[in-house]
Amino acid sequence: MKIFLTGYTGFLGSSIFEKISPKHKITKINLRNINFNNSQELKELLEKFDQADVIINCAASLKPNNSNDFFLNEELPEKLSSSFESKNKKVIFIHMSSINVLIKDREDIYTKTKRLAEKNLKNSKAIILRLPLLYKE
Repeated sequence: MKIFLTGYTGFLGSSIFEKISPKHKITKINLRNINFNNSQELKELLEKFDQADVIINCAASLKPNNSNDFFLNEELPEKLSSSFESKNKKVIFIHMSSINVLIKDREDIYTKTKRLAEKNLKNSKAIILRLPLLYKE
């Protein structure tokens, strides 16, 4: 099984990597230097995921303030999902979101971008996980 992980340097991504890497080979995908406004770079990025059986998307910008950050939070999850669905690939796609999306009074930018990402994934086969707490000793 080929597992691809985004956001592997963050708290959640690094915790997931630490727990499952002893039993599974994980390909870590770096999104930091991708210019999402460049269609060729985006295409090449999406092609990297073609070999995946499982994609775990932990990548997010906690304080989005530019077009790349907003794309990462709002649009990339749907682009990933539609990319392999259009190729009829059977991929387990797990998108990490936030429990904050369920709190109607939460209007911070991070929560708004996560809400939009979930809305964009509504008709996909993505599994959306909203973790309220992750504890690490």
